[in-house]
Amino acid sequence: MRSEWNPARLTTESRIAPAVALTILALFAAATLYVSLHHEPWRDEADSWLVVRDASFAGILTWTRDAGTPALWYALLKPLVWAGLPFEAQSILHLVLAWAAAAVFLFRSPFTRVTQVLVLGSYYFAYEYAVIARSYVLTILLGFVLAAWYPCRRERPIRFAAAIALLVNANVHGGIIAAIFGLLFLLDRPRSRRSLAAVAIMLVGAIAAWAQLRTATDTAFPHVVRVIRPMAMYEALASAFFPGIPMTIGIAGAVVLLALLAATLRRRTDALLLLGLSTGLLGILYVLVWFGGYRHAGLLFVCAILALWVAGEIPPERLSATTAAFFHLALIVSVVFSLRMAAADVKMAFSGAREMGTFIQTNHLDRFEIAAHDIHPAEAVLPWVPNKQLWYAAIGRYGTYMRWNAEEEIGHRAPYPVAIARAVQHFAPQGRPWLLLLNAPLRDPEASGFRLIHRTGGVYRHLDECYWLYEWVPGSMR
Repeated sequence: MRSEWNPARLTTESRIAPAVALTILALFAAATLYVSLHHEPWRDEADSWLVVRDASFAGILTWTRDAGTPALWYALLKPLVWAGLPFEAQSILHLVLAWAAAAVFLFRSPFTRVTQVLVLGSYYFAYEYAVIARSYVLTILLGFVLAAWYPCRRERPIRFAAAIALLVNANVHGGIIAAIFGLLFLLDRPRSRRSLAAVAIMLVGAIAAWAQLRTATDTAFPHVVRVIRPMAMYEALASAFFPGIPMTIGIAGAVVLLALLAATLRRRTDALLLLGLSTGLLGILYVLVWFGGYRHAGLLFVCAILALWVAGEIPPERLSATTAAFFHLALIVSVVFSLRMAAADVKMAFSGAREMGTFIQTNHLDRFEIAAHDIHPAEAVLPWVPNKQLWYAAIGRYGTYMRWNAEEEIGHRAPYPVAIARAVQHFAPQGRPWLLLLNAPLRDPEASGFRLIHRTGGVYRHLDECYWLYEWVPGSMR
């Protein structure tokens, strides 16, 4: 059994008792399942499902070049579509992977019982990377597996390399973390046949990821550097370690915590490299390419967990009471934010997409042609309306998932009056009933020839995924 926790400890020599670990895991699974059952998927979750539903596997491997992500997550989703399962199956798969990550963390990490409970209850592990179905759950699971296998990397290099090869194909962020683990492996100067074979496996994984990410000729962002936004790093640091509090306080807390952790890891070069390189490289990605808010910021927190894990059993004399107390303070702040967000998701709508899609399907409105704008929020409705395509008015074509090309980027920026005028020009002459789906209301529908059929209720998170559905009424224009 482990010793009692004290303020100067994050890790301990003994692991959590199996019965206690199973109890914690069961509670974690029950809580995340409950919230997930009340969660309304938004467009990023919908896009993943629509791609695997409507594109061939070969088409997905081409699509990744514009989407900017390798295809591992989509490869796991494709069998669900082949089996004829509904959209909800994606969330169940995601939860199973999140539970597997929690199990690895509980049974293999060196952290104390209190630390483990706080980490699993924190915003990123209990909500962002459990309830919201994205490829980042693979980053967490494979990152935890690598940390658990790290002490045995020399004795069993093949499995370690296989996990790296998978992680580099999860997403770009996972690729950065995988590359750092690969670097740590190379710093051991592997010379055995198995170690050299492991290096070959890592290279194959890296080449596969590169092949999926090569820039296509019609990409919306032809250059690696999209923007230069230094504030993204400040937002990432604040959100990673102290989510939900004012950014100025969060940044100060994050800087202090990282400094304390670096001091703790100063004699473990490998763990310090993992912490420093991951923070720096992910920061560069956020500043120069893209920062997506909490889902990206949380990976900085994950990398701090991985660095402490790699360091292993940290003796109490090397871990000051200040470091441990500050780390646990950050976790407590994150747990409180997790409870707030989970409660909001249960009580209110994360997105209005499910409500609108269900309304269309229940009332058999999918038999009509539906024009839509804005293109990105509109697609979130489609998983709830099987076998239906929208006519994306700004780009003048039918479709479901986003192709992430230059045409769609231009269409995304098209003003609403322009998109609506194109829809009227396309459908009105046909003389058949048709519908218009918008994520913003028309000021005077009757004057434009439309009548409101349905609007979704309030949304607390993705405010641009409130929807208005109109029908075209010929001859009603004033």
